Amino acid sequence: TSYWGNNGQFFAIAAPGNGFGRLPAWPSSGVTVVDNSGDENALGPVFSDLALDPNGTGYAFTYSAWEDGTPSNCRSSGRCQEGPPYSVQGILEALSMADGSRKWSLRLPAAELPAGWTPLCSDYGNAAPAVAADGIVYVGNGDGLRAVDGASGQLDWLFPSANVSSSPAIGG
Repeated sequence: TSYWGNNGQFFAIAAPGNGFGRLPAWPSSGVTVVDNSGDENALGPVFSDLALDPNGTGYAFTYSAWEDGTPSNCRSSGRCQEGPPYSVQGILEALSMADGSRKWSLRLPAAELPAGWTPLCSDYGNAAPAVAADGIVYVGNGDGLRAVDGASGQLDWLFPSANVSSSPAIGG
């Protein structure tokens, strides 16, 4: 089975031996995690990514993020300047790989960045999550790295850091 996401929606496609059709247990239109069309401060599309749980729990951890602020808040360098708030909004969810049902959903809390740090004004919220052997889900976005308990969806910790724009790699 192939799992993928696009613009806040996630889909499952049957394996090639089964004809590349949709999985009957999943909604035919996919699972919508977020739609930012109602956010008047949204600066563009929703970027979506996911990670399959290597621990055999049967869940995929999906992350969808979008920029929230005002375009006039960006300098030509791409860095945000003082003025109206700018942030990356993000939602992390655990979806059943079998039928797309939600186990939990967490809107990632904003982090207060250290003095002098500003996020970049670009799509720095689209990093895929990573799942460790102990079930902790790690995900970064425009203002930090977060660790979330994969079983409960509770935030374990947050490390403030500007522009965590790549997917975490987990080592021993």
